[in-house]
Amino acid sequence: MSAYISREELSDLGISSGSWSSIATGTVDAIITGSSGMVDSYLRSSETLPLASIPVEIKLCTAAISAYQLMGVIGVTDDAQMNLIRLRYEDQIGSTSQKGWLQKVASGEVSLSSKVDATPDENEAAPKYTSGYTEDPNAQGWSIYSD
Repeated sequence: MSAYISREELSDLGISSGSWSSIATGTVDAIITGSSGMVDSYLRSSETLPLASIPVEIKLCTAAISAYQLMGVIGVTDDAQMNLIRLRYEDQIGSTSQKGWLQKVASGEVSLSSKVDATPDENEAAPKYTSGYTEDPNAQGWSIYSD
């Protein structure tokens, strides 16, 4: 099984590498691999594994789970920091009061953005500027409709 994120991506997306620099590289790699496996355990019911490409939401999810696991190894004493990391973890996995994102993926409530964007540099969701005259004083040259 391959990991969904690298140590560098964990630092960028999950938790600063300064927080876990005292942990052995092998332990960090095992946590990342284990977190990736945890993600796979949810994806198996709705996705074909291995994924052809790794969507950013899977990377963010794996980073949140890995950060939580790392904080357990480190033994964080800052309650505010641990609560933030725990909430990010529960957003992915779920809690007694809410369904997590991975549970929603597994049940089909949400889906992965696994299709490749043919125009990654163009924001198709942004409003489009339209030229021309309009009688509507509120229009200001913007349209919510695409071409």
